[in-house]
Amino acid sequence: MSVRCRLLAAMLVPSVAPIFVPSAVVAQGTQPEWGRPFSPAEGRELRAEIKRLSIRLNVREDTLAAIARALGSNLRAITFDELVRLVASQATRAAQLQEQLTDLREEVRRLPDPRLRMPAERALAEATRAFQEGRLEEADRAFSELEALRRSESDATRAAWVDAVEARARIAELRLDYDAAEGLRLVAAREERRLSTARQWRLIMRAGQARYDEGEITGDNDALRRAVVLFQEEALPLAPRDERPEDWAATKHNLATTLSELGERERGTQRLEEAVHAYREALEVYSLDRHPSHWASTQNNLGTALAMLGEREGGSRRLEEADQAFESALRVTTRESDAYEWARLQLNLGSNLTQLIDRLGSAGLIERAIQAIEASLTVWNRDETPREWATAQNSLGIVLSHKAEHEGRAEIFESAVRAHEAALQVVTREKAPLLWALTQYGLGNALVLWGGHAGDRKLTERGIAAYRNALQIFSRDNAPIHWATAHNSLGVALQHLGELEDDTARLREAVQAFRATLLEFTREDAPLTWASAQRHLGLAWLRIGKRERDSSILHDALRAHEAALEIYKPGLDSLEQARAQVGLGQVLLELADLEKNRGYVDRALAAFSLAVNASVREHDPSVWANAQQGIGLAASQIGFAEKGIARLDQAVQAWTAGLEVLRPEKQAVEWAVTKGYLAAVLWEIALRTKQREPLQQALAHARDVAALPRTLAMASTIDLSIGLVQVLEQALAQWPTKAKSD
Repeated sequence: MSVRCRLLAAMLVPSVAPIFVPSAVVAQGTQPEWGRPFSPAEGRELRAEIKRLSIRLNVREDTLAAIARALGSNLRAITFDELVRLVASQATRAAQLQEQLTDLREEVRRLPDPRLRMPAERALAEATRAFQEGRLEEADRAFSELEALRRSESDATRAAWVDAVEARARIAELRLDYDAAEGLRLVAAREERRLSTARQWRLIMRAGQARYDEGEITGDNDALRRAVVLFQEEALPLAPRDERPEDWAATKHNLATTLSELGERERGTQRLEEAVHAYREALEVYSLDRHPSHWASTQNNLGTALAMLGEREGGSRRLEEADQAFESALRVTTRESDAYEWARLQLNLGSNLTQLIDRLGSAGLIERAIQAIEASLTVWNRDETPREWATAQNSLGIVLSHKAEHEGRAEIFESAVRAHEAALQVVTREKAPLLWALTQYGLGNALVLWGGHAGDRKLTERGIAAYRNALQIFSRDNAPIHWATAHNSLGVALQHLGELEDDTARLREAVQAFRATLLEFTREDAPLTWASAQRHLGLAWLRIGKRERDSSILHDALRAHEAALEIYKPGLDSLEQARAQVGLGQVLLELADLEKNRGYVDRALAAFSLAVNASVREHDPSVWANAQQGIGLAASQIGFAEKGIARLDQAVQAWTAGLEVLRPEKQAVEWAVTKGYLAAVLWEIALRTKQREPLQQALAHARDVAALPRTLAMASTIDLSIGLVQVLEQALAQWPTKAKSD
C-alpha cells in the first residue's frame, strides 16, 4: 500500500494525503441540506472535531461547517469517515486562503488611487466577513466587485486584481466549483497580457493543482486528465528549462504526480511509464545538494510510481528501482526532520519490498521489509494516528505471512494474523470501508497460508470468510482491481480446500472465482496478472479433470497453462514461468495416463526440466522440488516402459535432488511421497541390475517414511510405507538366492 504522492505547485505545497480529522457541525439527527442522515453520536463527534480543527488551524467553525456542507451536498456517496478526512483537507486550504486574505488587505491598503482603493477595501472586508461566517457564495459575490481594479493602468493595482482573482478561485474550490476556479485563473493568465510570464505560469499551475485536487476529492478521472492538459500544454511552455529550470522541474513534477494518480486508476502501464519519465526529468534539475527537500519528495513519488509499475509488469527491475528511490529519499527525510513523512517513506519502502518478496522470495528482503514497517510504527500509534497505524499493521501482517511461509513457523503465522486483527480493531466497515476490506483481504491471506502450512481446514475456511468479507466492499464498479485480486485469492483458497476435502464442488467454485478475475485482468492491460489467473484456473481444471477422469477438462487445463506461458519471459519471470511449467507437466502426465499417449510424457519431462534452474531453487525451493519430482515421475514412466535403467537413474537423481530442499518437519507430505517414489524405482533398478545396493537404498527410504510421526503425514502414507518395509526386508533377505536363480 503505497502512500499517495505529493503535488508541487509554484513551490512545494503540503502533502495532499488526508489527515484523519473531522467534518462539519451537525445539529441533532439529520441535516436535510446534506442529503443524508447523521446519528446523534456522529453529530457530537463532528462538533467536537470541528472545534479542535478550528483551534489548530485558527479557522472559524462557521467556515468549516460551510465546507462540510459543500462536501456533503456535492458528494453524497462518500462515507462519514471520508467526509471527515475531506473536511480536514479542505480546512487546510481554508487556512491558506485566510493568510492570503491578510496579505491582500495590505496590498489593497497601499493602492495609490483612493477611488479604487476605498471601494476595494469595502468589498474585501465584506468578502472576508462572509468567508469567516461561512457564507461562501456571498464571499464570491463580494470578490467580484474587485473586478474594477482590472481597469486600472497601474501595475500595482492590476497585480492586486490578479491576487483577488486567485482568492476568489480558492473560494470556488472550497465550494467544489472547480470549473469556476479554472475559468477565473485562465482569464487572468490569458487576457492580462501585462502579467509577467512567471505570474501567468503560476496561475495556470494553480489551476492544474485545483483540477488534481478535484480528482482526489471527487474521484473524477476527467478532472485529472484536465490537470494533465493544464500542466503539459499550458504551464510547461511558460517555463522553458533553459530560462527557468526550477519552474520547469516543478511543472514536470506535478505532471508526473497527476499521471501517476491516473495510472493507478486506469488499466495498463502507459500513464505510469509517462509519470516515471517525467519524475526523472525533474530530478535532472533537482539535486541533492541544491534542492534537498524537492529532491527527496520527487524520489519518494518516483518510488511510488515505479512500485505500481512493477506490480503490473513482469520481473523485478522496476521494484528494485523503486527500492533505490525510497532509500534515496530517506537520505534527506529523517525522523528528526519530519517524523510523519519519514514514517510514510518507511511504509512505502516496506510495502515495495513486500512486492519484491513475491518475485524474488529472499529472506533478506523479508527482514528489510519488517524493519521498515516496524520503523513507521515507532511514529504512528493507535490513539493519535489510528488510520496510519492500522495501515502499517496491515502491511506488517502481509510481510509476516511471507516470513512464516518462508520459515514454516506457526508462531509467525499467528503474529501475522494478530497484526491484521489489531488493525481491524481500529478500522471499521462503517467508517473506513475500503481500508477495512483491504485488511480483511490481508487477514484472509494470512489465514489461508497458515491453513495450507498446517493442513488445517478451519484456518482455510476462516481465510475464505475474510475474503468474502472483503468482497462485500470491493465491487467491479467501484474497486475493480481489488475485486479481481480478491477473487483470485479466493479461488486459490477454494482450490486448496477442495483438494483437502476431495470436494469437486469447491474446485468448481474456484473456477468461477478465477473466471471473475479474468473479467477484469485482461491479457492486454495486465498480462502478468492475467497469466497468473490462467495458471490457477489451469490447476483447478487439473484437479477436477483428474478426479472425474475427464480428458476434455484436462485439455482446458492444458490450454490455460499454455496461455500463461505465452506471457512469461525467460529471465524476467523465471519463478512464475517455473510454476506454470510444473503445472503444465502435471496436466500432461494426467493426459498421458488417461489417453495412453507416450508423447504427453515426453512433453511433460521437457516442461519439468525447463522449470529447474538455480534461480528458482534460490527464490522458491518448493517449486524447484516440485519440478524435480515431476522430472522423476515422467522419467520413471518412460523408464518402466523401456529396457535399461538410464531413465530410472534420471528419476532417482531428480528425486534425490528434490530431497535436498525438502524437510520432513516442514514439508512432510512432499518429503514422504518423494521417498516412496525413490523406494519403488530403486527396487526396480535392483531387479534389473541384480545389484543389492539399490535394494538397500530403497529399504532405507521406506523406513524413513515409516518412522514419521503420524502428526506430520497422512496415516495412509505411513501405513503403506510400513508394508513396503516388510516387503523389501523380505526381498533383501532372499536376495542372494534369487540373484543366483536369475
